[in-house]
Amino acid sequence: MSDDQGNVVAEFVGVIVGLMIPVMFIASSCATFVNTELTLRNASESMARAYAVSTSSSIGAKRAQAILRATLASQAIKVSGVKSRLTCSESPCLSAGGTVTYTLSRKVTSTFPGIGRRTMTLTQAHTATVDDIR
Repeated sequence: MSDDQGNVVAEFVGVIVGLMIPVMFIASSCATFVNTELTLRNASESMARAYAVSTSSSIGAKRAQAILRATLASQAIKVSGVKSRLTCSESPCLSAGGTVTYTLSRKVTSTFPGIGRRTMTLTQAHTATVDDIR
């Protein structure tokens, strides 16, 4: 039989380093995607609600943009990288009983070891109903 002695510590460190570095890259990338997704969801919900309860479209748009800037700034996401779109079910937009939808999207790029760079477009939308009593 051959001698099975070896340096267990060196082997353990080699295996751990070989496994942990890719796992950490993947975990970091997933955290970035999830953080962006949750931030977009939070912003779209708040924007739609603020717009739906506004007294005019111009005030609603200003409130929605202020919410977008504040929400993205809290997560260090640049406003310029986020596309927002407002759609209304009625014309004018704030007609009683109508709905207001804010859709936000952002491209997120991440690097995965052994796979390369991947870009995903994350999109979140929220619809709020305009009150019947105005």
